[in-house]
Amino acid sequence: MVKAQAKRLLRDAKQIELGFYDQHLLSGEIRLGASQTPAEHLVPDLISIIDNDFPEIRISLGVQSTSSVIDGVLDYRYDLGIIEGRVDDNRLHQEPGVWIT
Repeated sequence: MVKAQAKRLLRDAKQIELGFYDQHLLSGEIRLGASQTPAEHLVPDLISIIDNDFPEIRISLGVQSTSSVIDGVLDYRYDLGIIEGRVDDNRLHQEPGVWIT
């Protein structure tokens, strides 16, 4: 009995999630800064995925040097920065090895 109720709850949660997805509740702009290599090799797929999954979100892209992207994130000119290499600034959180599939 509990297992059947759990399955119903999971199914209902999935329906709620899909309902929100179809309503395009996520909207706005993401200001993205990227250095040259990620801008050429990663960002096009990223933008395509976001456009497909979240059509109400706009992306503005600035392609700059790694240090300029880091400065842009620290100065709040970018919401997100994608660079190659490491960041040694403890004010920033870095996710190494991010791959888009």
